[in-house]
Amino acid sequence: MLPKINKNIAEYFADKPYLNTRKIPDKVSKRRKLFCKGQVKIYDNPKMRKFVTLSVKGYNVYQYDFGIAYPLRTKAYPMFIYQIITTPRRVLALTHYATNIKDVFESNESLVKLLETDTKHADILLKPFEPQEFLRKDIVQNSFNGLVRTHDVNTAHEKIVDLFEIWYSGLDNLESDPSNSIVSDYTMWADQFRNSFYYQDYGFNVVSRYLGIKWTKEVFEKYVFEILL
Repeated sequence: MLPKINKNIAEYFADKPYLNTRKIPDKVSKRRKLFCKGQVKIYDNPKMRKFVTLSVKGYNVYQYDFGIAYPLRTKAYPMFIYQIITTPRRVLALTHYATNIKDVFESNESLVKLLETDTKHADILLKPFEPQEFLRKDIVQNSFNGLVRTHDVNTAHEKIVDLFEIWYSGLDNLESDPSNSIVSDYTMWADQFRNSFYYQDYGFNVVSRYLGIKWTKEVFEKYVFEILL
């Protein structure tokens, strides 16, 4: 059986001094239905447009955690994405680094370290998973995607937070902005990626099943992926 979760992954980010919590309406930030609850948090930072975390706890100790961090539009830097699906007998942990500029992982020391650490952390996986097909053209290949031993669920949370901190350090240390043409191409790609992820990923269906289509649609379209903006 799943051991006690010492600290929900979203709680780790609330302790980071470089992340400032954005005020959002209570009806959005918290949602309760019979035997289910959801929570949304948005963090701001001078180097990021925003970092959104979503946690849903449902029947049978089922829990779904999702996070996506967006760099500023002037920074052609990868998005950071994590997903964790937790059940009493298995844990699936996924991380993705999404960008249309793959060679940035060869020229940025922090991103080189990110992939090296990602591979190192994959030693806790029971079984690796390939990313969903629609994602493969938009993400850099990485290793920390797969089933985790249930007794390592807390370790999995800590390792994803570790990867986020390395990702953030690379963003924080960027010395210059890319050219206007690169930024323009990146922005167009990012807008397409958000739409593609929203429509094809399983997260929307998972959350709407537990917390209702109306709340889920508002959260995903207005706050997570900005589909309506």
